[in-house]
Amino acid sequence: MMNDLVLSEDGHAVQADDYHDDEDWYQNRPGDEISSPKGVGFRPRRGNTPKYLVILGIILIAGGFAIAMSGGKSEDAAGAVPANGSGGSFAGSGSSAGGPNSATTPPTSLEDGVFDYLTQFVDKKILLDDKSYTFSAYNWLMKNSDIQIYGDSRIRQRFALASIYYATNEGLNSWIRDDGWISDQDECSWTGIRCENGNIVGLNLTSNGLKGVFPMEVTMLKKHLLALELDDNELINEDQELRWMGQLSKLRLLDFEDTGFTADGIPSYIGRLTDLRILEMANSNIWGEFDGSIFKNLNQLVYLDIGGIRFNNTLPDAITEIPRLEALYAYDCGFEGELESFMPSFKKIEELWLDDNNFSGKVPKTLSSIPTLASLSLSNNALSGSLPTELGLMTNMEQLWLFGNLLTGEIPSEIGSMSSLQILGLEDNNIKDVAMPTEICDLGLVALSADCTDAVTCSSDCCTCCTPPCPVANLRTPNRRALLGF
Repeated sequence: MMNDLVLSEDGHAVQADDYHDDEDWYQNRPGDEISSPKGVGFRPRRGNTPKYLVILGIILIAGGFAIAMSGGKSEDAAGAVPANGSGGSFAGSGSSAGGPNSATTPPTSLEDGVFDYLTQFVDKKILLDDKSYTFSAYNWLMKNSDIQIYGDSRIRQRFALASIYYATNEGLNSWIRDDGWISDQDECSWTGIRCENGNIVGLNLTSNGLKGVFPMEVTMLKKHLLALELDDNELINEDQELRWMGQLSKLRLLDFEDTGFTADGIPSYIGRLTDLRILEMANSNIWGEFDGSIFKNLNQLVYLDIGGIRFNNTLPDAITEIPRLEALYAYDCGFEGELESFMPSFKKIEELWLDDNNFSGKVPKTLSSIPTLASLSLSNNALSGSLPTELGLMTNMEQLWLFGNLLTGEIPSEIGSMSSLQILGLEDNNIKDVAMPTEICDLGLVALSADCTDAVTCSSDCCTCCTPPCPVANLRTPNRRALLGF
């Protein structure tokens, strides 16, 4: 299992173990409180310890040993803070809160205990940098009126959320909705937060004015977080700044559609999210090779949207082999090749949108071997030849878009046997001098479009649009939430 990631002083992600034992820059324990208009500050110990203090320390240790042998208990020990992971509250004094070397140097105040605990997740230097978002989050946290009764979980949750807020709320005024945020209210009541038993399971910040780099402190929520929705925000993480994705191992939904997340290929970290059901990354700033191996272990994936991502190869076989995949949106991806080479491999697909690519060849007869398929868009490709009569066997098909291709020949009357069909788009093709079969007109479709001004004979009570571009209706609205199980 990978260690937690933290940000180093230069802003790069590193393993937590990479900094926990590095104290060359800091000569004393977190503490030594001083006054500061910005909140709490810390000062380093200066010079060597005087000899009389060493002697005094020996005396105190000896005295403590004598008390212990006599069965006595000091007042501090009686009020000791539970160790990290116990779920106890952070009291004003007591035993280790989990910081570096805390086993031998216990915190002397509530502040020290919280600081030590947080340095398991955040580099000390950054936590003390009054220009960092983590300093702002820590400073806010220490002012919480109920902090003394918070357990580890709430300290972790509130600090993580505050870090997200200060890191992405440009000028503290770019967020559109922030009801409850950065207040003493229970974090489970903040807008966009969903909890179960006090633990954050969902974070929905869709279209909320987030700007900048989404912080890796989100990994502090990894124990319970199931859904993370960041779509339609001005987030600009690049490559290594996306490593937090691989740490959120319990995610069932990850949505960063319409963000500025940037990577050469789909981030490999996503391949670690083996419980993922829904993955949406359409129109993000990803490009390059489509590495299908990333999806090898995503056996729970049901819904995948990669539309608008410009790949330089065709759709890999690994996508068709995802055992539970029901919906794939791969429009405008620059894919090439023939549909026959991969489409029959889909087993449970219900909705497949491959429009605005460069697919060529014929519409496969083997489409009829996918009985679950109910929504298919192959529009604006380079498909040619005539439509196969086997389409009539697809009795579960509800909507079929084939416009914007190079199709020729007759319109098969067998399409009239597609008893569930409601939408059929055939316009902007090379189908000429034919009539729309009465079997299709008798279906009473919600939308039927063709080149019926000059190429296809179709009455106005049959065809709903004869001149491209025709309106594109979509009647299917899959209930994605039902896939999450919470």
